[in-house]
Amino acid sequence: MFAYLSTEQKTKRLLHLWARVYTKSKAANLLYQKYKDLVQKSRIQGRYNAIKNRLNNSDDKVNKDMKCIILPDNKHKRRWNLWIGVLLVYTGIFVPLRVAFYDETTTTLLVFECLVDACFLTDIVLTFISAYEKNNIIETRHW
Repeated sequence: MFAYLSTEQKTKRLLHLWARVYTKSKAANLLYQKYKDLVQKSRIQGRYNAIKNRLNNSDDKVNKDMKCIILPDNKHKRRWNLWIGVLLVYTGIFVPLRVAFYDETTTTLLVFECLVDACFLTDIVLTFISAYEKNNIIETRHW
């Protein structure tokens, strides 16, 4: 259909299509901003509800325990999770290759593998003191 239009008609059609794209992108951006605001409000509300519930059912021991809880949206927790993800990818790809194709293990590789294992063990310990989000409420159970 587009091939049969004149140059002026093609220009008008393209301008019309680009105007529609612009309008839809503005609407999509507005929806995205509303979604971000809603997610932020739900996180704040979830944190507020978790703290409120803990304070209503608390004694001095619970208030002391809340100081060592890592919240799920903590910036350092997110970085740590990213680092663990990188190590998981390394483990999933290079360890089977090393086991299948390399007979020798160097000292450097052995030390690196021990550091990777130490990171995984540290992640297990950190998981025990981390809160998690369930139904927009942050759960803070201990071991």
